Amino acid sequence: MMRLLKQIKTAVFPLLILLITACNLPTELDDAIITPESTAVVEATATAVPPGYTRSNPLPGHISHTIANWEVEILDSVRGEKAYHAVLAANQFNDPPPDGWEYLLVRYRVRSLYAGEDKESLGLHVSGDGNVLHYSFNSSAVSPDPMLETYLPGGAESEGWEAYLIQIGEENLIVMVDDVSNYEEPEQYIALAEGNRVTVNEELLNSITPTLVGTDPSEPAPVGLVITTEDWQLSILELYSGEGAWNRIIEANQFNDPPQEGLVYILVKMRLRYIGLEESGELVHLHSDLFTLIDNDGNRYDVPSIVEPEPELDGRLFPGGTLEGWMVLQAPESIIPESRLLFKPRTNSVDNLRYLSLGDYGR
Repeated sequence: MMRLLKQIKTAVFPLLILLITACNLPTELDDAIITPESTAVVEATATAVPPGYTRSNPLPGHISHTIANWEVEILDSVRGEKAYHAVLAANQFNDPPPDGWEYLLVRYRVRSLYAGEDKESLGLHVSGDGNVLHYSFNSSAVSPDPMLETYLPGGAESEGWEAYLIQIGEENLIVMVDDVSNYEEPEQYIALAEGNRVTVNEELLNSITPTLVGTDPSEPAPVGLVITTEDWQLSILELYSGEGAWNRIIEANQFNDPPQEGLVYILVKMRLRYIGLEESGELVHLHSDLFTLIDNDGNRYDVPSIVEPEPELDGRLFPGGTLEGWMVLQAPESIIPESRLLFKPRTNSVDNLRYLSLGDYGR
């Protein structure tokens, strides 16, 4: 049979060439014969992320690094009781750390590589395996001498201490370096100690399944129940209103104003955990403005402008990060039992929108 097919091909092929020529069809063999497309597999080569651009592969500490338009070097660090005593010695009015928190002091040497006399800003923040970003200004503490200057003209240099509040037991501390004056430059990371690195457990976060609790405004989630959305887990830990709320608010800051006439304060302590996986490990900003108080008629009540008790509900989280904090609301006391707290984050808000009950408001 194979021999017969070969004879047929031998006889037919010359006739095919004659037919192509007669019809003014392409005479090049490559034009006349259709060949199958190449099946070779081209493998995409992933571009390796250089050291310093992720918390899983930070730059080594205690050597000088050029990052964007700055030279940055970590010289020393101290935490816990020793750090608190140093902070207290720097200023007797520095507050003790809130429950569950401790002071961290980091000594840096920085130099601006900008040209000219205009001052530029450098941000030096800290994070660890708690997956929360800690700003130095969040501590509200006066740092020991010499204090670091991070707002410098071109060519200027500073050496000194920055004070942070970190969670007790938080390890694998890493410094985030942010050239605040240059938005096009990505942040970079320096390990505070040799071997420090943080890797997000994506498998664990992906295994958490959202629930429907709190999705119906007529059935808000009760106080104390953990709600799981597409990107968040959240719950109300403590709740006060009226005199109980006001006493804690005036204790937090003696200059806080009383509530508006006809309204009472509502003081809520929340716990939130970010379980989403933003591309490139992007940070999300958590603040009390993600919550809105709504009554049965759909009226919304603005968050008052006052100083909340510490810790306030404000921070930036990496995937897996958990934050607890206080926020203050105000509304007529009569509407509170039937009101709802709407949670509407900026991350995929349709799948994350939830309603929480304030039914246990009377404490």
